[in-house]
Amino acid sequence: MNFTRILSFVRRYSRHPLYVVTYGVLYFIPGFRIRVHVYDEDETRELLRRGKSLMRFGDGEINLLLGLRNHYHEYSPKLRGLLQDIVRGYRPTSSYVLAVPKAITMRNDTLRKMQRFNIWLPFKTMFLLSFPRRMPYVDAHCFYYDGYVERVLVPALRNVPIVLITNATTIKNQKTNPRLPWKDIWYVPTPEDGLLEAYDDTVRAIDSACAAVPGERRPVLLFAVGPVGKHLVRQYSELGYQSIDIGRGAEVMFTDESIEQLI
Repeated sequence: MNFTRILSFVRRYSRHPLYVVTYGVLYFIPGFRIRVHVYDEDETRELLRRGKSLMRFGDGEINLLLGLRNHYHEYSPKLRGLLQDIVRGYRPTSSYVLAVPKAITMRNDTLRKMQRFNIWLPFKTMFLLSFPRRMPYVDAHCFYYDGYVERVLVPALRNVPIVLITNATTIKNQKTNPRLPWKDIWYVPTPEDGLLEAYDDTVRAIDSACAAVPGERRPVLLFAVGPVGKHLVRQYSELGYQSIDIGRGAEVMFTDESIEQLI
C-alpha cells in the first residue's frame, strides 16, 4: 500500500471528508456498482422525440463539484453551485434528463480489468453521495459513439429548426459539411475560454438566433460548450426550449472521424 499516495489523496480532498471516507470504503469492494436504469438508444430517441432536454455529466463535472479544475474550465465556486443545483433539482418533473457514464453501473473488479477503475470510482463515489438514485439516466457518452447522432438525434429532430451553440472552429467546419442534414440551422459562436464571464453576452446571442427563426416554430438548441453549457441547458429548457448538450459530438457528427476511443 502506497502511503504517500494515500496521504496525497486525503490532502487533495480534505474539504470533502465524507467523499474521502466513502471512496476509501468503495475502493475495497470488488462487486460494487451503481444500480440505476440507463436508457438505451431506443428509449433515448423517444425521450428526445418527446422534446425532453438532455445534459451530460462526466468526470470533468465531478472534478468541479469536488473543488478542482477540469480540462475545460478552472474551478469556480459559482459554477460548482450551479452544477450542484442541477443535480439536486433532478426529479420526475424536471424539464431535463441527466446523463451519467454507463461505466458506473459496472462492477469495480470489471473496471479494474478494463483499466478504468481509477477513472470512474470518483464518479461512483459522488453519485452515491449526491445524485438521485431512483431517477433514470441517459449514457453520458452517447454522442461519443460512432453513428449515434445519425441513429438517435437526427430521427428525433426531423423537420425542426436548429441553433448550434459552440466554438467558432466547430461552426466553421459544420457550416461547410455537405452531410449536415438540417436545412434550417443558426449558429452562435462562443469563446474558447471564459464562457462564464461571457454568459450574458452568450444568452443575448442565443436569444437573437431564436428570434431569427421564422414563424412560430421554436428551435432546438444544441450545446457544445463545456460545463457552463449545463446551466444554459437548464435555463433554456425551463423557458420551453428543447436543449441538448452534445459536447464533443458536435465536432465529429456527420463526418468519418471518431472519438469513441476517448470513452
